[in-house]
Amino acid sequence: MKLKLFFGLMFCGLSCAWGGGSELSSGQTGYFQTPAADLFTTDNANVAAMSGLLLPGSVQFFDGNFLTGLSYGGTALAGMALYGHYSDKDDYFEDDDELFSDALKESYINKTTFNADMAQTVFLNTMFASSYDAYKRKSRHRQFNHGVIAPGEDIKDLWQAPFKFEQLSKPSTYVPLLLFAAYVSSRDNVYAIRRSGDISSGTLYAGNFAGNLFTGVGEEAFFRGYVNTELSHQLGENLGLAASSVLFGAMHSGDGNQASFGEAAVIGGYLGWLHQKNNYNLSQGVALHYWFNVIAGLAELHHGGQVPIFQYSVEF
Repeated sequence: MKLKLFFGLMFCGLSCAWGGGSELSSGQTGYFQTPAADLFTTDNANVAAMSGLLLPGSVQFFDGNFLTGLSYGGTALAGMALYGHYSDKDDYFEDDDELFSDALKESYINKTTFNADMAQTVFLNTMFASSYDAYKRKSRHRQFNHGVIAPGEDIKDLWQAPFKFEQLSKPSTYVPLLLFAAYVSSRDNVYAIRRSGDISSGTLYAGNFAGNLFTGVGEEAFFRGYVNTELSHQLGENLGLAASSVLFGAMHSGDGNQASFGEAAVIGGYLGWLHQKNNYNLSQGVALHYWFNVIAGLAELHHGGQVPIFQYSVEF
């Protein structure tokens, strides 16, 4: 995901949120009523979503759910601090400077870059989850248009979704996964991740399973649970789905092993359609998103291998 574009969209979203009026009563329910806290005690679901994104846990904390707020805020802060720590090291590879082979089908990773990537995954998707949770809290009594249903699933329930037989046994889940697995296993030119000698293959495989759980939950919570829900409410289900899919595609650069804009938009469209089809429940989308990413990661690691550190070169 492109962080610069992400933060640009985030501030655009905040501006749009301020422009919209509250669709709830004007009564505040939080513990804090000072003007400085208005951003976090607002009844406007969109402002709450953007506030939860900017400062994870703030809406929950000011709403009286102190432990939940501290959990979101602490996790995001820890992830951000670790990302800053590792990304400041000399052997860290910037996204824009990541090393690729001549065929642009391989990239290289070392321990420092792996740790930075994992930390970034944690803090970014904690922001997404906090935003969705804040939006859900402020949408409980909201009247949605076009048959849209207010989000009701808790984040803690979404963590379990990728491992529930109820979700994996649906043809709309396992058929796309089987087709995707067959596709990547049949290709000779699958993107490969090659590791340096300072990180084990076991660590990379474990990171693939763990990191993608954050991604599956966080991105589905934000892009479907918040964005697709809100745009479907504002524009109608068809236009809302199209708009949310385009936004999801715009967050993917196509660099390296990342999906291109078109690929991500199509995948986002299918996940958004499932979201609507399932009465705006997220569990199936989380399961599908998670296993898509895991399968892709397994293929990349399988086609990779170890390379000596001295083979790295950085262009200044």
